[in-house]
Formats: sequence, structure tokens, C-alpha cells
Amino acid sequence: MAENGRRQRGAQEWGELLRQQRASGLPVPAFCRREGISAWTFYGWRSRLRAGRPRRAESRPPAPAAEVTPFIDLGALSTPAAQRWEVRVDLGGGIVSHLVRS
Repeated sequence: MAENGRRQRGAQEWGELLRQQRASGLPVPAFCRREGISAWTFYGWRSRLRAGRPRRAESRPPAPAAEVTPFIDLGALSTPAAQRWEVRVDLGGGIVSHLVRS
């Protein structure tokens, strides 16, 4: 249980709750009241799981080792000939870090 007294559920547990709700035939608000869970949280997890993007990082598969670059040596870029450089790093999930030195 979390420090705030609420139970933390993972993607697998929420998937099971989604299946139980469908099988129960109850509307989402009634099912959530019966189970003691927030309907807004239920809807949020339903949306995430349908889109295939669970909230917690441990639910995602690790990046393939071939794509991981642990170090970029920018030392060679400090020479006078290299006055401008750009580095774009795709962090996944639509996040891109773009560094520019002019």
C-alpha cells in the first residue's frame, strides 16, 4: 500500500479489473463504487491500456542494447574548427533532447 493509504496497482491488475467490469455488465461508475476504486482512475487506465502505454516505467520493455549509447564524447567538438555543433537525442515516448552550440 502507498504512503497515502491507497493501494498501488500495476498495468496487469488494471487489465484484470477492466475485464471484470466488462464481464459484470455494470456501468463503470457502479463497478467502481462496488470495487472501491476511482472511476477517473479506471477511465485513465482503460485509455492507457487501450493505447498500449502503461504509466509505470517498469511495465515497459527495456530498450534494445544496440540502441543505447551510454556516452557521447563532445571533447573533439571544442576545437576552433568546430564552432557550431548540434546533438539530437531521441529519448523515446516522443521526447527529443536537442542541444546546439553556435
